[in-house]
Amino acid sequence: MANKKLRDLDAATALAAEDLIYVVQSDEASPPTYTDKHATVQQVLDLVVGSGGSVDPATFGHRLTLVSGQPVHIPRPVTPTATDHATTDTVTLPSGHNLVTGDRCTIGTTVGGLTSLTLYYLNVSGNTASFHTTLADAQAQTNKVNLSADITYPICPTGVEATGTIYLEPFKSDRMALWDGSTWQVLDSGDAAVPVTLPSLSAGEQRDLFIKIDTGAISYEWSAAWSGDNTRADAIVRKNGVWVKSGTPTLRYVGTVRAHATDTLIDDGGGIVNKVGARRFLFNAHNRIERVMELIYQNGSSTYTYSSSTVQRLNGTIGNDCVFQFVAGLAEDVMPVQMAIGAINGQSANFGANINNAGAIRNRPPHPSWGQIHAVTSSGSIYQSTEYHSTQLPVLGFNTLYFLEQAFSGTVTVRPWECQFTGRFKM
Repeated sequence: MANKKLRDLDAATALAAEDLIYVVQSDEASPPTYTDKHATVQQVLDLVVGSGGSVDPATFGHRLTLVSGQPVHIPRPVTPTATDHATTDTVTLPSGHNLVTGDRCTIGTTVGGLTSLTLYYLNVSGNTASFHTTLADAQAQTNKVNLSADITYPICPTGVEATGTIYLEPFKSDRMALWDGSTWQVLDSGDAAVPVTLPSLSAGEQRDLFIKIDTGAISYEWSAAWSGDNTRADAIVRKNGVWVKSGTPTLRYVGTVRAHATDTLIDDGGGIVNKVGARRFLFNAHNRIERVMELIYQNGSSTYTYSSSTVQRLNGTIGNDCVFQFVAGLAEDVMPVQMAIGAINGQSANFGANINNAGAIRNRPPHPSWGQIHAVTSSGSIYQSTEYHSTQLPVLGFNTLYFLEQAFSGTVTVRPWECQFTGRFKM
């Protein structure tokens, strides 16, 4: 045991050791140290896991997800292997696909009754799928899109909508530490998901989810609705480094949801339908991973022009067009954003983005001039391109990322189909 680091010990190892610890070593700058050869088991374990005693309060191996069995749902494009357009209006999906009912998708090329860049919802049963124009129809398997020919091009999904139930899925483990009122206890979900019934939700409503012990089993409780987009109703505080409900430490905070529509959640990366950017309205307090956000903007095959020094949204778009939207239950992470712009006969112009502010472009390192197109003197058509990179700072709660433009002098002509918009945020 001489070469075993203290953080690698567990209760069983410590109890079996004949000579527990002489000097405790640590990688920390100011490590706690015991020099008493007869340190007790509890003293050793306190150093291993902190004030949680023999349980590490940080233990939490699950993730919130809208899809049962998939702690991280990243739907993959697939090409159907067969189409029944004569009787059932369904396609056969290849084995190993990960598509589910409620997935949002489009088709790579207009074919067989499906239109490229049009949003469809899937109903999936085994390896059979049908296409629908609303989530409700997909869930009920009603009003299928009439398929007129074989679908031989890829189905391109980007995310999912769900109602009724979400899931706390094992991700790194099936164990979680919960405070019982006097000590931390570890419960496990037996390699199975914990189903969580959604409360009644109005569009735009946000709520926090808490996990607790109920007669020895894992249970849950929803917070009151947030009082605003950026103000939670039930405060959270740290206990032994773990976020819990203020005044009720038996309730461990695990995530935040925002309703996309009445009683409906969405986790979608965007980028398949014109002007529809990412909508990621499911936030994890634990085991967050980077989720991609994308946008395409196709002004038909037409260019557009802008000649004002006033910063505006891309081509004057309004509402929910050409934005990323997401919810952050904790304001702990930054958001890298990239933007590529193509223009013709470019006069001096500036392109970029800003989070929660459509009136100014956020210029950030690594290069402050990235995102600028400079004037070109030419009698012909000069194609130019530029890239914009920034690190955005999301706030607590609801966030909207705007893509912006500004002309310095003259008129800049933008080619939307040569533009790309991407971002990443841990959720």
